[in-house]
Amino acid sequence: MEKNTWPFVTKTDYDSLYSSIIDWPKISLVIPSFNQGEFIDQTINSIVLQKYPNIEIIIIDGGSRDNTVEVVNKFSDFVDVFISESDQGQSDAINKGWNLANGEIFNWLNSDDYLSELSLYNIALAFIKSDKKSLLVGNVLNFDSTGNVKVISQKNITFLNLLKFWDTECIWHQPGIFVPSNLFGKSILDLTLHYAMDLDLLLDLTSNANVIYLNKVIHHFRIHNNSKGVSSPENTVLEKMKIVNKYYNGDLFLTFLDKINFLIWIFKICGKLILRFNFSAVKLVFINSMLLFIRFVKANEIDKVV
Repeated sequence: MEKNTWPFVTKTDYDSLYSSIIDWPKISLVIPSFNQGEFIDQTINSIVLQKYPNIEIIIIDGGSRDNTVEVVNKFSDFVDVFISESDQGQSDAINKGWNLANGEIFNWLNSDDYLSELSLYNIALAFIKSDKKSLLVGNVLNFDSTGNVKVISQKNITFLNLLKFWDTECIWHQPGIFVPSNLFGKSILDLTLHYAMDLDLLLDLTSNANVIYLNKVIHHFRIHNNSKGVSSPENTVLEKMKIVNKYYNGDLFLTFLDKINFLIWIFKICGKLILRFNFSAVKLVFINSMLLFIRFVKANEIDKVV
């Protein structure tokens, strides 16, 4: 990435921008990291360069063996907490960071992603104007090493829409979702989940909270071909079905079209797995999806009887 563009330089006069309000809410950002020394300077720069007057930066590193520690130490005047030790992975690191956080607003930031210009200002302003109990949702720009970019415009984020993870009506992308800290408990992420823990968290949050949309790009998300969701789609699907089983009950009515769309989506996933010759994954996904489908049908049949 060129060093003469964001997140390394800015033309925004942030000092003047923040002079209008004295009591800016504290924003806590946790950066889970492991061997991302190549990118983490972009991540930290995108926070520091915004000069947000009430920021808390917490970096939880899993004991990196590259130059991560050296890079982070260059920002020692800006980083509030830096821990580098072995852990149980990303979710464990985020939970550790949350337990150390003191902000009114919380999010985590992957150590190879970076924030957009003015993102912290826009998040804080939305929080100040809100009921302090709503999710603050901005858009996310996905990018890859070849220069491809795609803006994910988040919309229709509700508990029921999230539960129907196979449907395209709900569009969401976790990095662009900032959360008032008062909505969390002692831990955030389920350590038994490795692929869809953000869906589990968001279902928990939207069962009680509303959503405020900023309609601005606030986050840049790096796409890797070897990322977990890309390289192991069957594990992501299996975890999502496990999560739906956790939250679904007969009171949540699914229409006939919802169920048909679920079957169509599953057949598409199985088709992709067949093309990869991953027949054991096809079997697992198909069996678990049919069990979930039967549960959907039985719940609706009970409703008809009642």
